[in-house]
Amino acid sequence: MPRVDDFLLGRSPSFPLDATAEGRTDLTLTQSAPATGRVRGRVTNSVDGSPLDNVTVKIRSQSGDPVAHTTTNPGGNYLFNDIAPGTYTINIALHGFVTPPGQTFTLQGGQTLDIDFAMTPEVRPLNVLYGVITNQATGLPIEGAKAALIEQTFTLPNNLSWTNASGQYLMAEIPDGQYLLVVHQSGFYASQLVPLTISGGQILRTDVVMQPVSVPQATVNGYIKQQNGTPIPNACVGLYSIDISGLETLQQIVFTDTQGFFIFGRAVPGTYVVKAKSEKIVTEI
Repeated sequence: MPRVDDFLLGRSPSFPLDATAEGRTDLTLTQSAPATGRVRGRVTNSVDGSPLDNVTVKIRSQSGDPVAHTTTNPGGNYLFNDIAPGTYTINIALHGFVTPPGQTFTLQGGQTLDIDFAMTPEVRPLNVLYGVITNQATGLPIEGAKAALIEQTFTLPNNLSWTNASGQYLMAEIPDGQYLLVVHQSGFYASQLVPLTISGGQILRTDVVMQPVSVPQATVNGYIKQQNGTPIPNACVGLYSIDISGLETLQQIVFTDTQGFFIFGRAVPGTYVVKAKSEKIVTEI
């Protein structure tokens, strides 16, 4: 068994000593730091056994706190020096490969521990689309907007995502292809179709600005009366818009109250004419 320092060599102050003197010298020794250990290993592709370069390797404590991290070299090798004795978990990650479960290990002082990994290539589509949906009028994010990613063959949506309180949406596992992105939200016009091509594990950001539907505030009101001034209840009143060619188009219909009063709300700017009539029930024609 090897012998190592438990307490480091200490030194007292120098002192004179006569031939008949009775000297006393006390020393307080500092305990040496516990011997550290090493963790090393190799990461390979589980399909063909080839080494994997630039894999992130991380050691965590049992409480999940980070202790150290490194990356593999072109030969797939990694090395941690000066790891204090204890129990840890080691994890690895590399884009394009499935993240394997972490391995828990206990390291003794002066020990060199070998931990190898084999990583499986990821077969799921790795394309990601994300972005922020905002209000054109205010610049603020829109919560609850629905973003739909549609194949350009206009089939059913391939992916759907709803924005959070920050107006953010995220779609993952998108197959390679060409798509159209459209966003819907109540109170806003549907966004224009945004053509997108995504492939090769791409992470694509696409923001969309939505135009709010303006709610017209104009109103038209009045009374429908007989020639002698008597109000006509339950008369049918129509609001017609008139375009530049003079064409009249019926926009709204209401009926008068008992006082012959009518009102139209939310009329958009333009030129209008009001028409009214009243009908009665007869027993014979």
